[in-house]
Amino acid sequence: YEFFKMKIQQVNDEMYNQKIEISSFKAKLDLVSKYPVFAELKRNVLDKAKAQINKYSDIRVNYEVIKTGRTPTHIKFTAQYKKGKQPQVNLANQSEIDIPKLKASQACVDDHLTKEKPIIDREITKQRLKALKDNLGRKQHTSRYNKMIMLSYLSKDKIGLFIMETGIKIIAQHYDISTGEVLESQEIRNDELYSPNHLKDLGYLHLEQIDLLSKCQDFKISRQIKLVNNSNACPICGSKTVKMGKYTSDFHAIFSDHTVEIQRIKCKGGCNLPYKLEGLFGSNTHPDLLKKQAELTAEKSYVKASKELNYDSLEDRAINNRTHLSRVSSKVSAALELIKTQDIPTPEKGVDELVAVIDGGHIKDRGEGRSFEAMTAAIYHPDNVEYIDKNHTKITKKQVVASAKDDNQQCMKLQFKNACISEGLGTNTNITCLADGADNCWTVAHSISTECQQVLCILDWFHIGMKFKNNQSAISDDKKDEYEAVKWCLWHGNSEKAITKLQGLIDSTECSKSKNKLNKLQTYITNNKDKIVNYDQRDEKGLIYASSYAESTVNNLINVRQKNKQRMTWTREGAHQIIQIRAAKIGSNWEKDWLAVENKIYRKAA
Repeated sequence: YEFFKMKIQQVNDEMYNQKIEISSFKAKLDLVSKYPVFAELKRNVLDKAKAQINKYSDIRVNYEVIKTGRTPTHIKFTAQYKKGKQPQVNLANQSEIDIPKLKASQACVDDHLTKEKPIIDREITKQRLKALKDNLGRKQHTSRYNKMIMLSYLSKDKIGLFIMETGIKIIAQHYDISTGEVLESQEIRNDELYSPNHLKDLGYLHLEQIDLLSKCQDFKISRQIKLVNNSNACPICGSKTVKMGKYTSDFHAIFSDHTVEIQRIKCKGGCNLPYKLEGLFGSNTHPDLLKKQAELTAEKSYVKASKELNYDSLEDRAINNRTHLSRVSSKVSAALELIKTQDIPTPEKGVDELVAVIDGGHIKDRGEGRSFEAMTAAIYHPDNVEYIDKNHTKITKKQVVASAKDDNQQCMKLQFKNACISEGLGTNTNITCLADGADNCWTVAHSISTECQQVLCILDWFHIGMKFKNNQSAISDDKKDEYEAVKWCLWHGNSEKAITKLQGLIDSTECSKSKNKLNKLQTYITNNKDKIVNYDQRDEKGLIYASSYAESTVNNLINVRQKNKQRMTWTREGAHQIIQIRAAKIGSNWEKDWLAVENKIYRKAA
């Protein structure tokens, strides 16, 4: 209603008519994703709006559907005031206008307005516009339509009313920086400015923002690409070059796809000069898009990541399909693995102490229907542990590595060593390694024993506590105190006494199922008794003794994407790819790691 009323006022209260594309109409009303069938748009939007405006307002609207062939493509709207509903113009109700030489009386003005319609002489208006602005005391704005109404000229028998509409015009310019001379100019977007009736009218819609950005990209890219391969000399050998036409290449920005024409040149010296984006820069996908694709595939399934990327662009892009996202994951993880497994010498001087938390998680195997284990490790300095409250802590800086390869822990050991060096490992460093008691965890921990002063392996109290909790159902009520006494012995580092007390509980238990549970607990303690320390003393001294951080790392690294409610199966290779990216993201050096990935994947043009 407000839109049509504004348009009627623009044509001096005469009939307004306009033809608009259906796609543009839907975009302005933020209905791009709704009503794919035009009949639904007609029934739910056009007919309802027409009926309500004609029944309850002072204007009458109508529309006509224009088809191209058999397909509706445009809508022609008409609108005018109902008979007897035209507003009366009364200049007396407007704010005072300071025009020094205004001699006409209000009665004279009213007389002219009733005898003839306001006359707009555009030529005279153009000539007198500057002088009029100087004489005008202040601009008259209607609050709703943002119109500037100015009394354009006054003569003995005519009075003119000039209405200026305002808009926003976005222009891109290619110019000479030294002189400021504009070499090329292009209008990117031109929009009428009006008061928003809804919050979605404020600024640009999502689709309009993508369109604006895409056009700006096209303008800049088309000028930039002309500077590629434009030298008369070969950048490799310096020989003369000859132009060989142009090659069309695709370029994928973060929100839009573009086509570029690259000058193809031939070196007379025989050098093989690239003419594709892939050859010039290593890829035709912008690093920002590649990074976003890698991050999303590490967090979500390929299908969900594809949908989210396409929603951001409001377009189904081939570069975002699940097959391509799988290739991106493989490419980025391979680059990360190369970076994190390179041979780095251990410095002689490092930090005094580091903590390493090593754990594993099982992932369901796609082929055999069983599961395989992925190893994880988090390395940090004790000073980087922030205590939030009694039961919660936060590690402010850490390195995280992981591997699902079946390579006798070689990949995991190399990554673990380099991560320790990144956190300050030196030959003088003491490392405290906490794990759940699995042999492969202790193997990874001992792999750096020759690189540091000492490796102290501790069976973490978190897993001991979980073992006792899970086996509590095997203990009868009258034996609860004895069971807690076993745990108390372990807390004080007396593993032998704990094993003896546990044997007494086993002997006094008649249930075979309960005996089996207690036997497994006793075996667990026996196998790791050399890793059990006096936890009570470490607690009093404020030293690390529990690897709850490790379990948190496993949950964030493996369970969220590959276990728990995901219900999906994996190959070792696929799982390894995902956890490489997730481990880098969880660590504190993701931005630094990503720059290293960019250097592996991309290259600078010659």
